[in-house]
Amino acid sequence: MGATAMKEGRAVTKPIMLEVLSIMLTVQTVECPNCRISFMDIPRECDLLDREIEEYPEDLKEQTVRLSDWIRELIQLYPNQIQVKVIDALSPLGLYKKLRYRIQEFPTFIVDRREAYSGWDKKALEAILNRHLQLRAA
Repeated sequence: MGATAMKEGRAVTKPIMLEVLSIMLTVQTVECPNCRISFMDIPRECDLLDREIEEYPEDLKEQTVRLSDWIRELIQLYPNQIQVKVIDALSPLGLYKKLRYRIQEFPTFIVDRREAYSGWDKKALEAILNRHLQLRAA
């Protein structure tokens, strides 16, 4: 399975898969079962949602916003070069990834299912992404 594909007679490099594991803010209420927080776009039109979000600790809410902003920066920094998949660390898939990659802290970034980085050091993550992009180009 190669990292390039043909499109209109020219080679196109597939984007790097960047899986992001983090504890997510989730909301499920009896009154409003369709209201759920989307990690990337926190809706503000539902009062029930706002009340439940307020029950989360401030540091977790701040981390969610910080990580969301960082993911947006990465998407802008690497346009068409990365594909981001956000995974709730407490979901069955998140628990599987935690065991498979021996993850002990969040956020964790899994690059191309090969290398995992945990932490908030932007330069360290960018170095890993750049290395994987160079390997694909070679």
